[in-house]
Amino acid sequence: MPECEICGAEVKRLYKVEIDGVVLNVCRECVKLGKRLDKPKRFVRRRKLIEGGEEINESELDPEYAKKIVSARELLKYTREQLAKKLGVKLSFWERIEKGEAKPTMEIAKRVEHVLGVQIIKKPEKTPKTIHDVAQKRPKKKRKKRMKVRNGIPDEQYDNVEVKSKPVPQLTIGDIANIVVKKKKQ
Repeated sequence: MPECEICGAEVKRLYKVEIDGVVLNVCRECVKLGKRLDKPKRFVRRRKLIEGGEEINESELDPEYAKKIVSARELLKYTREQLAKKLGVKLSFWERIEKGEAKPTMEIAKRVEHVLGVQIIKKPEKTPKTIHDVAQKRPKKKRKKRMKVRNGIPDEQYDNVEVKSKPVPQLTIGDIANIVVKKKKQ
């Protein structure tokens, strides 16, 4: 294992540091004593660039897709580099798409529509029905409505019927007091 040239500790990794004009290989603790010369490596997470994917047919892609993309990009004030990075494609491929030399895949086209707010994929038109299509479909059978019944009276007539009930005797505070007094006497 390598040794630190200042403290002599055996460590896995040494760092180049300049101390009083002398370049030394030192451990992590001794780096503080001078100016670090080798810059720390930064880990940058990158989006996976889209490669391949489902191709778009000529009939699905708007013939003016390149012009629409460029005008929308300029309107939103994106550079080509920014947009390529945002969409996760290589800059060279994106430049070819904007020139109309390359067609975007279906996935890229959907991302472009989402990011730029432009429609470049044609919506499928509804084809007219043929007699054969109509004959294939069977008409749905009509279901009979079930009659709802409440208290033996059909729902339709329930609102019109007056329900007679026995009058409920109303108790007063005096009646309650008499009941309580009678229970105490017993």
